[in-house]
Amino acid sequence: WEESSLTELARVKGKELELTNARHPFADRNSLVMVGEHVTADTGTGAVHTAPGHGPEDFELGARYKVGVLNPVDTRGIFTEEAGQWAGMRFDKSNLLIVDYLMEIGKLLKHTSYSHSYPHCWRCKKPLIFRATEQWFASVDGFRKQALEAIDKVEWLPASGRNRIFAMVERRSDWCISRQRAWGVPIPVVYCNACTKPVVTTETIENVANAFSAEGSDAWWEHDADFFVGENFKCPYCKENKGFVKETDIMDVWFDSGVTHAAVLDQRADELGGTPCELYLEGSDQHRGWFQSSLLTSVAVHGRAPYKTVLTHGFVVDENGRKMSKSVGNVVDPDDVIKQYGADVLRLWVASVNYTDDIPIGKGALAQLSDVYRKLRNTARFLLGNLNDFDPSKDAVPYEQLGGLEKYILHRLQELVRDVTADFDRYEFFKYYQLLQNFCNVDLSSFYLDIAKDQLYTGGTKSLTRRGIQTVLNEALQVLVRLLVPVTPHMAEDIWQAMPEALRGNEESVLLTNFPKANPSYQKQEIADFWRDLIAVRYVVNKALEQARGSKKIGSSLEAQVGVHLDNPDLAKKLSSLGADLAPFFLTSQAEVVNAAPSQTADALAFIAENGVTVQVLQASGTKCPRCRKFNTQIGDDKRYADLCPPCAEALG
Repeated sequence: WEESSLTELARVKGKELELTNARHPFADRNSLVMVGEHVTADTGTGAVHTAPGHGPEDFELGARYKVGVLNPVDTRGIFTEEAGQWAGMRFDKSNLLIVDYLMEIGKLLKHTSYSHSYPHCWRCKKPLIFRATEQWFASVDGFRKQALEAIDKVEWLPASGRNRIFAMVERRSDWCISRQRAWGVPIPVVYCNACTKPVVTTETIENVANAFSAEGSDAWWEHDADFFVGENFKCPYCKENKGFVKETDIMDVWFDSGVTHAAVLDQRADELGGTPCELYLEGSDQHRGWFQSSLLTSVAVHGRAPYKTVLTHGFVVDENGRKMSKSVGNVVDPDDVIKQYGADVLRLWVASVNYTDDIPIGKGALAQLSDVYRKLRNTARFLLGNLNDFDPSKDAVPYEQLGGLEKYILHRLQELVRDVTADFDRYEFFKYYQLLQNFCNVDLSSFYLDIAKDQLYTGGTKSLTRRGIQTVLNEALQVLVRLLVPVTPHMAEDIWQAMPEALRGNEESVLLTNFPKANPSYQKQEIADFWRDLIAVRYVVNKALEQARGSKKIGSSLEAQVGVHLDNPDLAKKLSSLGADLAPFFLTSQAEVVNAAPSQTADALAFIAENGVTVQVLQASGTKCPRCRKFNTQIGDDKRYADLCPPCAEALG
């Protein structure tokens, strides 16, 4: 037919056609005209067929108009006897045959193909067909308020998890607890052969429970219904005893996992038994699944949540943020990572990411973590290498006799222990990773160890200064090796086995030692504030030295002397208080705090003024000592060592 051949008879609104009866084109029945909000006028004609047995919107519309449910398709997708001449045929094979039949009987106006979105199975990728079937439901209405109150008594990590599950439970009225699967935990209901009503009583439930206790849930499939109701049992509705048949539906598997708090924890008599338990841990999709089914079953039975804390994580994706799939070929196999980098690097990667979001992983991320792992290991190697001659029982220096910088590092070490412990308690492992990496790279490697090298390598073997530094290095090593254990146990054990016996004590393995605790006697905030102010000055001095090094005017910072002027007199006083330790603090041969701001003279190798700090870099004075490589104007003053500076001569003497 052509549109031009049609004659318009009248125009009416869809609402005016409501409850009108139309005749089915070939079945002997009427079709009621219904008004549905899910049908829009901007797609097609605005008039569609309705199948209450094959779609949620259609089902709800049919229930509102009380038209009943026609469901002529079985569980295999085959038409039942209700489909008439197409009975026994698969639903998708009948489409063209029905079109041909409509054409044959003269009831087809037009036939075209139309592509539209449609639900597909996530596994086999084939299209799905909806079927309305009888199901068992648990009503949440009766205890929803208690469930919402229980949610607010739980610690949700991250906190957004609370809002997610709260909104889901708040909107929920029923829970469909039945599934049509071949095997599972059965729904313990029988049906009377006489009146067909479902039968579930205290007596039948006890019989089923006793059978399951003795034989397991397979007993449901191995015995007939009469076994569970008893020989003289009569239907509570019709009072007949004409036999019974078993329910074939199984429980929703989320119900199975959702009652583990009762079936597992509450059954244990030891210290690990009972609810609420400390922690439920799963992916972020489980607010709809396990977390919620556990909450609902526990609230229904006990009036409380089965857990104190719920921790959720995202999912591992590839470097481009795509879901991993074997068919795409972007899967990162943990075995391959372990073979290339070792288990510790993989574990370190896990600790480094914010697992509350989806987590990308790939060659770049693993290579970066491998570098971090190597830096941590090298820090431990440096500490070990400089503690070979140190016995804490004989050589440790009392806290009161330690230098100011050593006391600062001990303070930072306690801050590290305190913060890492807090992060572990909050399951924020990525902060642990950042803290540990920052302490090893910034506080130790590029700062304290850089300064300490001079005394460690050139100072007197048993001098108080060197022993004081070793005392701090030992404290750092003892803490670091224990902090590494939870994430990189193999590296931690390697470090432990490489430690001299005097440092290990009687413990054969680091895994047998206690996790470190912050020592309050080492925590001195005033010391921390003092050195953090000076470190800010050192940062500007380093920029000036790097400027001189970049212009090839010096090679090592020991070839320089620096003059530093500070606009802040209190800060200038702090810096001046270092005295002879000022040059070692800057890693230069000479350094002084000057009252007047220096100018950028011709002999200046570099000049910087920023943040109230003015730095002038000049060529170091004197001759280079071949032992410590510092420049000194007093080379040869000690006649025993004509080519050495006084500190080196003293160390050897």
